Amino acid sequence: MKTIQLLVILCFAASLGAQSLTENRNQLSLLYGSGTGQWKDQSYSPLSYDLGSMQSELRLQHFTRRGHIWDFELQGWAALLSTNASEDFETQLLGMDLKVSHLWKLGEADGCRFYIGPRYKIGSQIITWEDEYDLSSAYSYLSTSNFAASARIDYQNNRWNFTAEASLPLIATNSRPAYSGFGEDSDEHILNYLFDYVQWHTPDKYFAPEVWLSAGYDVFTWLALQAKYEAGYTELNDDEKIAFATHQLILGLNFKF
Repeated sequence: MKTIQLLVILCFAASLGAQSLTENRNQLSLLYGSGTGQWKDQSYSPLSYDLGSMQSELRLQHFTRRGHIWDFELQGWAALLSTNASEDFETQLLGMDLKVSHLWKLGEADGCRFYIGPRYKIGSQIITWEDEYDLSSAYSYLSTSNFAASARIDYQNNRWNFTAEASLPLIATNSRPAYSGFGEDSDEHILNYLFDYVQWHTPDKYFAPEVWLSAGYDVFTWLALQAKYEAGYTELNDDEKIAFATHQLILGLNFKF
């Protein structure tokens, strides 16, 4: 009888151990926060703008049995653009990004795990402005997709975990307005241009490094509090140059299953 009880206890412990391993192989993050930055698009306006944004993020990470990472990230954000020239020029910029990366585990040392791999990103942003009294308007957009090289470091210390990652696009396609958004008239709708006039660029033309830092605290084995800081810079040198730098701090929950 004692032998049977011992076998039952061992089987139960083994199943709990297997379940624990399974839970740690997937993470779903829900984050929300705000950011600031600087923005200038010569296709939209000759002015420089201050940027204040609200951002939400949905992210799924899968850790394979060999320790590699599949990372899927969807971000949506809305920004208010303002300039010292006049309050009448304030407007909103809307954007969305989808990122997919596969990171290979290179090794471990002193509690740190090192990863490197490719990342694919597709995204779009659009801005429009209208003055009903003067019957004037302006618009611009940037639709881009790129393949980037990414490097990542994870560090675990009891309930705390920290992550740092950086990426740099190596080749990109970009779609921009066919002409300046101000000073020319057209009967065509903006959406007709979103996937026209696509150009290929390397880092000398499209330079867009990104860095993010994350800190998490495990409240339970299946739930963690998470804070994430992101910084990015984008510069596209084509007929109408665009350049912007952003900083975001987003907070949320990380579910492990």
